[in-house]
Amino acid sequence: MNSTKGTKAVCFLIHGAEKIKSQNFILLSNALLDRGDSVFVCLIDTLEIRPGDIVGKVAKVDRQIREGESLDCKAFSTHPLRYFDYVWVLSFGKRETFLDKIQILWLLEQFRKVKVINSVQSLLFLHSKYSLIYIANEAGFHHPKTYVSSSFEFLWEMFQSEAQLGNRDIWIAKPPAESFGKNVFILRRNDTNAKVILQSMTSDEYTMRYCILQEYVPEISLKGEKRVLIANGRIIGYYLRKPFNDHRTNIHQGAEVHTCELSEDERELCKRIGQYLKNLGAYFVGIDMVYPYVIELNVLNPGGLGTILKITGKDLSQEVINSVIL
Repeated sequence: MNSTKGTKAVCFLIHGAEKIKSQNFILLSNALLDRGDSVFVCLIDTLEIRPGDIVGKVAKVDRQIREGESLDCKAFSTHPLRYFDYVWVLSFGKRETFLDKIQILWLLEQFRKVKVINSVQSLLFLHSKYSLIYIANEAGFHHPKTYVSSSFEFLWEMFQSEAQLGNRDIWIAKPPAESFGKNVFILRRNDTNAKVILQSMTSDEYTMRYCILQEYVPEISLKGEKRVLIANGRIIGYYLRKPFNDHRTNIHQGAEVHTCELSEDERELCKRIGQYLKNLGAYFVGIDMVYPYVIELNVLNPGGLGTILKITGKDLSQEVINSVIL
């Protein structure tokens, strides 16, 4: 599995091999093959530590992949990951073993010196929505006022006190590590459901959960939200998402997508954030913003390549590969 001179061996960590839908995997793996690199996949939930090695169920990808196709399960066999030049994480797999896999990948990165995209540090600390609260100050951008707690009583008190202080009457409640707009709720000051939503988001009879209570940015509904893709600190592409009969701008929730341009201020902001994230080992990221606010950072498999291809006809995957796989 060693790469030959002039090529790189890249292994994508994916959740499953059946009926592949990940546009990033399809576009990026095809771009690597077009460039002459070697492409492999590893099922992330098969990672194991063995004496002196870290292994997983691996298969070689030797042809262009199309959406909905399946990989041959018989082609998978146990192989060490240390032979790859890059390991590219496109899925965390099963939620219950997230920390186990993060620690295994950290060992691979630190002791086997395999380049992990994005770095394990960035996957662990930037994937959640917590980091933006403090990165905003360091990188110099705006982020909506945010409270995080597992205490319903605290969050309910903050929600009520903010309204009493004359601040915005509309807030967002959401989980810290979900994707695709799942479980994102609007809380209005006079809505009797607000209390119930916060109760259900923080605890039930058996579990305690953290919840984010965040100031609602009305400009999102008015102007939409821009997704900007950054590769190795550089702006690659962007598009506009506008909510449709919903408060969420996620495409999976029916948002409309449009081409757009970036203002000079938006470009400067994204360049500054891109360099900051690059220093943390986040080489391919998506920034969701409604200037001057940055709403979210996407460091695990940021969507957008397929969307840009659909609305503009431009396939940016080769540009991403050339920026990240050096």
